[in-house]
Amino acid sequence: MYVGVMGALGIFFLSAALLETWRLPGVSLAVISYAGLAAVRGWEIFQDQAYNELIFQLLIIEMVDLLAGVLALYCLYLVRRQWRNPYL
Repeated sequence: MYVGVMGALGIFFLSAALLETWRLPGVSLAVISYAGLAAVRGWEIFQDQAYNELIFQLLIIEMVDLLAGVLALYCLYLVRRQWRNPYL
């Protein structure tokens, strides 16, 4: 099941990269999924005290990916805000 979910997400993210109308939903889904992963991983580390070096490194990676997704959302916002000449 896990491989199927990750495969479907991968196909969706590739489609979102290729189709302009799917970019905002794709980046939004990436931000939401990494926020959820980081929240659950943080809960596991700080509440359950069940962590090791690998779990901590995964938390750092998920937080960096979350920041990259937020930056991508901001860049998409800036691009969409620019005025475009409809005659070009």
